[in-house]
Amino acid sequence: MSSSRLLPEFPQYLAHENGSITTLDGTTPVRTWLDRDGYKIAALRNEDGSLTAKRVHVLIYIAFNGPIPEGLELDHRNENKGDASLSNLIAVTHSENCRRSWSRREASEKQRTSYRPPFLTPEDRKFIKRYRNILTRLELSLIFKCSMARISQIQREEKGVVAI
Repeated sequence: MSSSRLLPEFPQYLAHENGSITTLDGTTPVRTWLDRDGYKIAALRNEDGSLTAKRVHVLIYIAFNGPIPEGLELDHRNENKGDASLSNLIAVTHSENCRRSWSRREASEKQRTSYRPPFLTPEDRKFIKRYRNILTRLELSLIFKCSMARISQIQREEKGVVAI
């Protein structure tokens, strides 16, 4: 079972290590949603009864570690902004946050550019040519896990057009 702490600004709520927020009895979870940037948001009632929307990861961090140190901001270790679990949060400088984000983006870009289209056997090519008037390019691309452009290229080869 995860440990829980009172939220400093909202004493009628508990913050849990797993990133959830519940009412003080610990049984009723607070409704959350993702904002346009992908962060989990919770609407909490102030002591005067008004609602305030707060980012859950900030509330969780503050409940367990105290205020975010000046000059630091929170980063999500697993890159999932919707995961507000305490183990996923780390306080870093803005430049470190940018560097980590950039290196993740570069790694992701490297994965995308290193993609190799699947190898199509001569039998696959014959099938594509044989069923060109029966199956759509989309259906053929789903069957062979390749792009519709690749299907078109193979179909053009049949007509004697040299594919570039």
